[in-house]
Amino acid sequence: MDSCTWNDDCWLAKSLKPECCKIGPPHTDLPWLPNTHVQRARIRKKKRTPIVIAIPGLFNTGVTDIGTAVPINSPDPHYVLTFSAENVGTLPKPATVISHPFGINDTHSGYIGPAPFGDVEPGEYHYTTTFNLIGCDPTTASIKLAFYYYDNTIIDVLLNGVDTGIPGPTPPVSTWFTISSGFVTGINTLKFVVGNNPGYSSRNPTGFKIQMTSQVTSFV
Repeated sequence: MDSCTWNDDCWLAKSLKPECCKIGPPHTDLPWLPNTHVQRARIRKKKRTPIVIAIPGLFNTGVTDIGTAVPINSPDPHYVLTFSAENVGTLPKPATVISHPFGINDTHSGYIGPAPFGDVEPGEYHYTTTFNLIGCDPTTASIKLAFYYYDNTIIDVLLNGVDTGIPGPTPPVSTWFTISSGFVTGINTLKFVVGNNPGYSSRNPTGFKIQMTSQVTSFV
């Protein structure tokens, strides 16, 4: 292409002919634009509007993607069992939505455990869920969660491998705790370490149920 500069006749000049540009050096690395807009086009970035949303992909225990209750003895679609004192086969595997004598499942949340409700070995059971903060500012993220029952103890709650400070082993039921730091861009992992009568020798039931609210600033 001959040397030229973009003039006002060259607006959206990808659809125009080179003849509209008469003088000056070429700008071969840019789309055809008016001369007065060339430098702005070099540095202009798409403006993104920040909005506050619920953390995408973060769900209560025992619910589907649309917030309906998962049937009893079915896999939880969002929580994975990653460690189990009971031999439940190859891990990781989906946690199981269970019934529990100390409460009911509803559309808000449901109990999950290592296997369909029944006695399992004493010891630790680790449950993890993941969510993606791509396109969000992780420094603005926060989660409020409450345990609506657990059997028998909550040993730890970790975000991306770091203790969140939620007190164990017996945090008050229905009390809201806040996680406001430790989030990262991209995939985040929230882990719940549940103890089933640690130190006891007898088999017995275990499980837990949580509800959460969350927010993060997203750019759209």
